[in-house]
Amino acid sequence: MPRLTGKVALITGASDGLGLEVARAFLAEGAAVALFARSAEKLAALVAAETAAGRRALATPGDVGVSADLARAVAATVAAFGRLDVLVNNAAVALPGDITEQTDEDWLRLLNINLLGVFRGIKYALPHMLAQGSGSVINMASVQGDRSWDHWTTYAAAKGGMKAM
Repeated sequence: MPRLTGKVALITGASDGLGLEVARAFLAEGAAVALFARSAEKLAALVAAETAAGRRALATPGDVGVSADLARAVAATVAAFGRLDVLVNNAAVALPGDITEQTDEDWLRLLNINLLGVFRGIKYALPHMLAQGSGSVINMASVQGDRSWDHWTTYAAAKGGMKAM
């Protein structure tokens, strides 16, 4: 029996890269997975392929930078699957640049997605997990949360904040 049979996960940033691979791994291990990302088309294609393979997947398009989108995704996950066992906060943007040249808007955009997006996911998922007496939150951080590299100060600051959270 797959290790995650009977579990339900919501994965942000699930249309590409690491988030997509995490989603595929959860699905292969038997979890029902709500896929959250900005690309509705990519999510729809992924859900079609996974459901054709007999897996349970739900597209929940949205932006972690928008509170209402995450609230809706958590509600849709619970409505579709009856519970929420795992939240994977994976969505992020990379915004390299010299700190002396970045604008307030650059910082606010990155912090809104990479740090506040994590906060929002936890804010809306945690009440369901507490009510059922179990759950896990996985925040995808980075070694840059401990040490920044040249031209990556904003990214490192957000990942460090996430780790502290």
